[in-house]
Amino acid sequence: MKLTRRSFIRSAAAAAALAPVAGCAKAQPLFGKKGRECLIAMCEQIVPADESCGGATEAGVINFIDNWLISYHPEEYDAFALGLGQFQKLIRENYPKDFQDIPFKEQTEILKLAQYGKLKGSMKPYEQSAFFKKVRDFAIMGFYGSPRHGGNKDGMSFKMMNFDVPLVVGQNRYEGTKVRKEAL
Repeated sequence: MKLTRRSFIRSAAAAAALAPVAGCAKAQPLFGKKGRECLIAMCEQIVPADESCGGATEAGVINFIDNWLISYHPEEYDAFALGLGQFQKLIRENYPKDFQDIPFKEQTEILKLAQYGKLKGSMKPYEQSAFFKKVRDFAIMGFYGSPRHGGNKDGMSFKMMNFDVPLVVGQNRYEGTKVRKEAL
């Protein structure tokens, strides 16, 4: 079959119309409901809310982790999801419930043990301390990083530190936007 310009444009338009639908599968939340709750509880331990500022939950750290693993490092998703499941299994073996259902102060002590690999049992594909480090890194990047990656909602951490939300150099496409000289 000969490809004409008209048939090419028609098929390109159809592909463009279907592209958002194809991308929707990846936009779904990762890890399942219980896994997300566990991960949120872990991140809240690392970046807790206080009277002056929200914590990991309000900053959208879980959205950052979803975005980071789907968009930038899909090769890490399976290992991370498996590590999260293994962490929950380890918690259930040592405590009578899931991590997110344990009181906040006990969660703190559990993560201190996990940080040094001192919880009873082992995890695969991560060791406890390596998995804790990965979650800690994600929580910190999601809270303090650029809002364009899905975390740090509304520049929460920038405001907490009394910083102006930084402009991305080369991306200021709006005439008349004022930029402080000291920001340059």
